Amino acid sequence: MSESTLSLTFENLGQSTAFDLCWGRKATVAEGLTSAQAANVEAANRVGYRDFLGAHDWSFKRPRVTFTLWATVTGTAAAGLTTTVTATTAKFFPSMIGHSIVFTAGSTYTITGYTSSTVITVSSTAAADSSKAFTITADGAYRLPDDFGSLYSTEILFAAGNNDTRKIRVTSESLVQAALQYNANPARPTMAGVRPLAATGTTGQRFDLVAHPIPEQDYPVNFRYEVHPNALTAGLYPYGGLTYAETIRKCCLAAAESMFNDHKSIRRGEADLALRIAIQDDIRSHRSASVGKSVNPWQRRRFRDPEDLISLDAVTVHGVSYE
Repeated sequence: MSESTLSLTFENLGQSTAFDLCWGRKATVAEGLTSAQAANVEAANRVGYRDFLGAHDWSFKRPRVTFTLWATVTGTAAAGLTTTVTATTAKFFPSMIGHSIVFTAGSTYTITGYTSSTVITVSSTAAADSSKAFTITADGAYRLPDDFGSLYSTEILFAAGNNDTRKIRVTSESLVQAALQYNANPARPTMAGVRPLAATGTTGQRFDLVAHPIPEQDYPVNFRYEVHPNALTAGLYPYGGLTYAETIRKCCLAAAESMFNDHKSIRRGEADLALRIAIQDDIRSHRSASVGKSVNPWQRRRFRDPEDLISLDAVTVHGVSYE
């Protein structure tokens, strides 16, 4: 399903901010802003969007993702390879990025991109290896999504319907690495940790999920993680969708006010009030029924919701507590 047409796009937010700064309802240079005005509008909207995202641990920033812990892959490439490798008898996964693909002739390439389950891109042209067999060796490391910020789940669950209650325990990456050093025999994974990779100027910070033991077969799993959203660009919708569109708009107006009309504070007050209401709504909508281990009814001890420890009548926004 596509995004609601009542949500605000990058352009909608730009038009709103420019209009509030008395520059007309324009979002870009093409619509009539000067280069300086367009840059200021985008800068203000980035600050406002970042203020919104950072004001609360929003539930929409914690998606549950389906992920495959894959075993060593062997297959055959199609004819006519370039820096794009198409497989005729194999399946690729996004988490293979950073791994080596080794062809029977001895050529080795680094996987740099994922297009589909049968198409990847590699570090240099593989034309000489067209129609040849290849291997991608599993080493227990799996590239996490580009917007990965941190692992929210304390346990990684196997796919639904496998009639198995075992889980993968999340622990430190150093413990997983020590276990891999001690025993690299393939088996069903029992523990996993997050490994930060060296950041680069072009791609920024990335992370791997490291699992032990190295899988002896493909294991579909799922877990929740905290998203680190990118800045908005042309045609994109902000996180939060229709529900929080107006709050995001007010945060952008407040940012523009503080940057270009610092003698005013009307928009900041409106944004803080909107944030307070939005935070309360998010807490109410996503609170749990109880916490603690599930036990038989006669053994059950009732726990208070963790959110009950938060007064919905006293919310702190940007360091200010509102009653």
